Amino acid sequence: MDHGTPKLAERLLNLGVKTWAEDEVRERTADLGWEWDDSGRTPVLRTGHPAGDAYATPVDEFTEDFTSTEEVLGVHQPLAEVGGGTREHVAAFQREYRSLCDSLGFPGLMGAYGRASFFWDSPRWGGPFARWRDKDRSLELRATGSGPVLTLLPSEPLEGWYVFNHENGAGTMSGFLAVASSRTAFGDLGGLHLPGVHGHSSWKDYGRLLSSSLGTMAAEMTALGLERSFGFHGRIPGTTGPWVFGFDIGETMRMSLYGVADREDLAPEERGWIRTNAPEDLEYGIAFHTEPVPYDEVNGTRLALMVTEMAEDLGIPSPADLSLTDWADTIRGNEAHNRPGYHLYHHGLAVTENP
Repeated sequence: MDHGTPKLAERLLNLGVKTWAEDEVRERTADLGWEWDDSGRTPVLRTGHPAGDAYATPVDEFTEDFTSTEEVLGVHQPLAEVGGGTREHVAAFQREYRSLCDSLGFPGLMGAYGRASFFWDSPRWGGPFARWRDKDRSLELRATGSGPVLTLLPSEPLEGWYVFNHENGAGTMSGFLAVASSRTAFGDLGGLHLPGVHGHSSWKDYGRLLSSSLGTMAAEMTALGLERSFGFHGRIPGTTGPWVFGFDIGETMRMSLYGVADREDLAPEERGWIRTNAPEDLEYGIAFHTEPVPYDEVNGTRLALMVTEMAEDLGIPSPADLSLTDWADTIRGNEAHNRPGYHLYHHGLAVTENP
């Protein structure tokens, strides 16, 4: 049997599961020659894949509120057993993601789960995912602690869980979601319900969320082949909300602090900021910056403190007085690579564009 990821994706998408009752999933996977073994705690499907057997996730008391006819929430096939650290895991995810994009086209949804994922298997380095979504079922590539996994799952339970936890999580859910804004992406986004971005009023609470988000975002973006450059406006008393912070996120992570903080009564250097004299920085009004750090060496706690402490020094009343710079919630399409544009929901930054 061909165990290549494109062929596996094709077999899963053609599986024909409708109700996601256990008997139906057993029958359809048996058609692929996969043997169902439920002798252990988690049902295992003997697939003969080099990375190990597949497994199924039954509905339990924590997920039943998000289901109707479903008894199984997903069939998961590990694609690679990855050793090493963050770089090895990012590279493995990139390989599988590119392979699937080449065979299926770009996904309708992608992003990062942050602290918690539907299947509770996000690794410490970050939780990137790409989802080729149709209304009834989705194919998802996601990172786990042991390596990338390809999952076929019913769309509604996952989406219901995602909305519920973001709307009722009091702003503790990090990560981000990118939704294709072009029909060149795979699948059907009809009926997709999306939660809003939860704002914060406490710098302390916001700092915890920002620490988690900044610590993993560069690795997650890199895994998905993305680079981002954007900033935060800040409602400083007596101003109209100028640019305050800048973020350049990709294979390296760099933050900027704009000239509004270059005042005699402030000491950004004591907060860890480095004064810059680079012409390309001065041209854009950047007065201070952080050294670029590789995505696998980012200290999210340190960066979050630099942002929140500097914001308080500037007199910005609360995180609710931060907003994204123009186009910060947009990933532009790339016609040369047939990549669609995406709209970004920055849950982990808890900031939106100005109305």
